[in-house]
This record gives sequence, C-alpha cells and structure tokens, in this order.
Amino acid sequence: MGLFSSLFGTMASTYKCIQIDLKSNNKLTSLKGNSSAAANIAYSLPANDGSDGQVLKTNGSGGLNWASLAVTYNIATKTGDATLSATEFKNGFIKLDGTSAVVGITFPSAADVTGYICILKCINSTNVCSIASNVDGTTYTFSGENDVIIVISDGTNFWRVAWKSF
Repeated sequence: MGLFSSLFGTMASTYKCIQIDLKSNNKLTSLKGNSSAAANIAYSLPANDGSDGQVLKTNGSGGLNWASLAVTYNIATKTGDATLSATEFKNGFIKLDGTSAVVGITFPSAADVTGYICILKCINSTNVCSIASNVDGTTYTFSGENDVIIVISDGTNFWRVAWKSF
C-alpha cells in the first residue's frame, strides 16, 4: 500500500491526472479533472460495459450509467395563424397546412432560440402560408405546396439558411 500511495502521490502531483499504462503498446491513457471544479467530485462507474453505441450518462449526483442517445423530433402542424413557442421552434420541424385557413407564423423571441434551426414546410397551399416574423430583413410567403424554408436564430435576428420554392 505504501508503494502505491507513494507512486500515486507522485503521479498525481506531477501530472494532475490518473494515468493508465497500456503495456501492450507502451502508451498512456489519462483521465484529468477540471481545474475550476467548485468541490470534490466522485463518480461511480457502472458494473458492466454497456452496449454498442451507448454513452456514459450522469444522474447529477456522481452516478454514471450507460444510456442510448435518442434523437427525436416533435413535428408540429399549424392550420392557422400562430406564434411558435420556443419549444416548437427548437424541436425543429413545423408543417404549415393551408387547407382550410390562412397560416401566418410568428417566431418566438430570437434570444430564446439562439443557435437553433427550424424547418418550415408548406404541405397544402390552398390558402396563403407565410412567416410574419422578419427573416433576413423580409417576410416569406410560400407560393406552393412543398415550399420549404430553413431558419436559424443568432440570438438577435432570424436568418434564412435555405429557401426552396417548388
């Protein structure tokens, strides 16, 4: 125990990390903590090695478990004038259905969706579908079914990433 403590103490003070010696190729693997941590942090590793594609996920209390990353998008359909919530914008895909009414979309505050991209697609243009919010200094009116606009917020403004009119 004394030898381990003395080696670990020397290693920790010299490298400020945990190093694992991989004897097969004479290389080291290191695990280093964040120097600005406000308190001591102890993580508990899971008992098994997880499944292909899983990642370590914290429970917020130092416990680590294997978890699969699930990317899901909630697709909202708007059939009339509407102001999108920040959550709807962040979910990323809005269908505009002008079958029975004019559809005018107003975006949430640009500051509430900084860095997020939203795709808006007109699925029926019997009535006018448009974006009432200012995008690139203008408003957009969808002229046909399947017209698509992709918009991003920089925190102050909305910018068009792409626009396709069919």
